[in-house]
Amino acid sequence: MKNTTSRYLTFALLALLTGCGGGQSDSPAPATASPVIANFSTSVDPAVWAASDGWSNGGMFNNGWAASNAYVAGNSLVLQLDDACVPVTLCSGKPYKSGEFASIAKYGYGKISASMTAAKGSGLVTSLFTYNAAPHDEIDIEILGNDTTKVQFNYFVNGVGGHEQVVNLGFDASLARHIYAIEWRAGGIYWYVDGVLVHQVTSGALPTNAGKVMVNLWPSIGVDAWTGAFTYPGTPVKAYYDYIRIDP
Repeated sequence: MKNTTSRYLTFALLALLTGCGGGQSDSPAPATASPVIANFSTSVDPAVWAASDGWSNGGMFNNGWAASNAYVAGNSLVLQLDDACVPVTLCSGKPYKSGEFASIAKYGYGKISASMTAAKGSGLVTSLFTYNAAPHDEIDIEILGNDTTKVQFNYFVNGVGGHEQVVNLGFDASLARHIYAIEWRAGGIYWYVDGVLVHQVTSGALPTNAGKVMVNLWPSIGVDAWTGAFTYPGTPVKAYYDYIRIDP
């Protein structure tokens, strides 16, 4: 318990100092062949990873980000969604707050992976993705809580998305850990589940800008046709990550 508390406080302090968005460095990470790992059963380098705190994406995100909602427990990173919004500043003006965790630096071509258990419930999204704000390049793995037997892949190039692909998993992603991965090369994007290639794109415009590696859990609003309508169940909702790994 002491180690868990210490690691949570480290995440929270770093988030308050830097933030996982506008406040963090936009510089790409140095070129390296070594993996960058957040292993939540041991220790996580606060100079490499941080929790988001004190702001909201807005739009379809019906929550604010709080460092207290990204914490380590039971050897896993827990992203918690709740309605503990007193005072309202805790939720950045939204009715809910949740957790987001990200690399501080940006990374280019390579492979990112995470062992994760998705949250179940209509209107919820559990994710692993790369993100660069300007220009907006992004590569996504998203599990929608309204059907956790499927996973959705997508990518954005200079703000243009619309490349969604839904794949049947053959299992319920909310019941146990599974390993999800994105391999990003100059000539293609490859998505894996438990080491098996399940989708690839090797033509057309592809992302080229290095991005932060991120995970989050959020409740949607205004996109019911995509995610289903969200209703808070009355108790916190959680997603779990055993590790996040970057292989440049």
